[in-house]
Amino acid sequence: MKKDEIIQTLRSEAEAYTPKPAIDVSAARALPVPEGEVIAASKTRKILVPVLCALLGVLLLLVALFPVFFRENSVTTLVISINPSAEFTLENGKVSKTKPLNRDAVLLLNGQDFTGKTAKEACLTFATLASERNLIGPDGVRIRVSGGKVGKIEKDIHAALDTLFSVGELDDETFNSLLGGYDEDEIEKFGDYLTKQYADKKSEYLQKAKELLASYKGDVETLDLSDRQAIEAFNKKYLLLGEDFLIEEDEDDDFDEIKEDLSEECDEMLKLLERNSEKAFEELFEGFLELLEEGYDD
Repeated sequence: MKKDEIIQTLRSEAEAYTPKPAIDVSAARALPVPEGEVIAASKTRKILVPVLCALLGVLLLLVALFPVFFRENSVTTLVISINPSAEFTLENGKVSKTKPLNRDAVLLLNGQDFTGKTAKEACLTFATLASERNLIGPDGVRIRVSGGKVGKIEKDIHAALDTLFSVGELDDETFNSLLGGYDEDEIEKFGDYLTKQYADKKSEYLQKAKELLASYKGDVETLDLSDRQAIEAFNKKYLLLGEDFLIEEDEDDDFDEIKEDLSEECDEMLKLLERNSEKAFEELFEGFLELLEEGYDD
């Protein structure tokens, strides 16, 4: 049998034994689709595409905003009140803005940069500066925290300050009074004045302090502590040296002991001035504040 005849025989047998499909696929492929159905499908696709795009956009927006909606508030406001009072704004746990709330704080914050400090670091630095300048009164250090992570921040501040200072909460009445008396324009003007006058006034003050200390012991020795008018005149003269050098009018201790204590205070300050004028200035700062504010009011 020839080659061509063998191929023809195999082809005939394959066709004979291959099962026929129940549906004629070629015919089905050729069936016409009604025109209305084509238009409906097209319209459906046109509507679904923008809808799906819009839904995808909303989904992406929600994913982007998820951290904002569900994270804890990262902005915190911390007010610390001693005698100088200040407000610190913290973002993500670090100081981003410092605002003095009174003149004492303007002076205390002069030349200081709190940016980047944590709440406890800011409070510790502020309280330490106030302590060095004898500005912490009987109420000690009072704080008020609002915004995010209040409990944790308060705990951290107390842990850092409690062993060094008396720390309490700033009550509503004092807080409202503090903010009610805050004048942003006035504080800015005083800050500008301080920037221009600080160095000159500081030098002037230290010179006056030395002069006052030179006459202080002699005036203490001759002072009649039973004469209230004499005490008032003495306190007025030495006001710039600060409270530690003044005499309380209701003083009822032994006169000789009072004079001895005041003389010793004077000697210690004179020695400190000779040894470390900057440290002496820190201790005499309250008097400097009086001088600077008097000059500004004039």
